[in-house]
Parts: sequence; C-alpha cells; structure tokens
Amino acid sequence: MLVKFPIALLAVSSGAMAYKNKYVTHAFVTTSSNYNLSPLPSPSIAGTNLLSCQGSTNSPEVAECYVGIGNIDASATYSYNQEFSHKSCYIKYATNDGNVAHPVSGQKIKDVASSIVANCGHHKGSYGTENCDGCHVTVNYRKSI
Repeated sequence: MLVKFPIALLAVSSGAMAYKNKYVTHAFVTTSSNYNLSPLPSPSIAGTNLLSCQGSTNSPEVAECYVGIGNIDASATYSYNQEFSHKSCYIKYATNDGNVAHPVSGQKIKDVASSIVANCGHHKGSYGTENCDGCHVTVNYRKSI
C-alpha cells in the first residue's frame, strides 16, 4: 500500500537536505560516495525552556544551520559568547550577565540549537540552556559571508 504524506522541501545544499511535514522537521546529510541518507538528531526541549521563536525577518538556510550545529564539539565545555555560525545561520551561546563564564556542555548547546531549528517555524529563536537564568542559545539569520 502506498501512502502519501505532504511535505515541504526546506533546503538542499552541499549534500544536506531538510524537509518538513505537518508532524516534524527532518534533516539529512549525504555522503559523497554513495548518497545514503542519514538522519540528523532533532531533540525536543521542554516548552518551559523556550524564550522565543523570533528573530530577523529573513530565515537562515536549514542545511547551513545543521553544518553550524555539526561544528559544535559535544564533548567540550563552552563559556559565554561562543559562536558556531555557518554562512546564513547565526548560532551563539550567550549569557545576559556580562563576563560570568557559566560553562555548559557542547552537547547541551547542540541539543538546544537543534531544537530551535526543528521546532521554531522559521528556524530561528532563542532557548535557555538551564545552567543559569540568562544563559541561552540563539539561532538566527545573518547575511552570508
């Protein structure tokens, strides 16, 4: 039996593809040798951690966001003002209280950034990281450089 599901193609760029159906956003990367599709993680973060799904009037390219997220070392510990942007996708871990370090794991930053891309309608927003009141990850559009 063939079942069709409506999907919207969000981005195809440099071996990465993202699409969204009415239930969930999926992102895939392809290998250059065999083009097998491997899903990227898209964790859910509790709604209470959401600061906003707002940002620039433009939206970042989903595939570029997943490249930026892929550049975060999950085993590392990061402090305030760490940026992981890639092309049109601005990704940053920051705090709202100046020069206080507030260390957080790279895995937490990856999970929060992935959740923003997957759950915010235009793939941008800001979610708390729960390691301090003003600690957050922001994903937003920036002019490609």
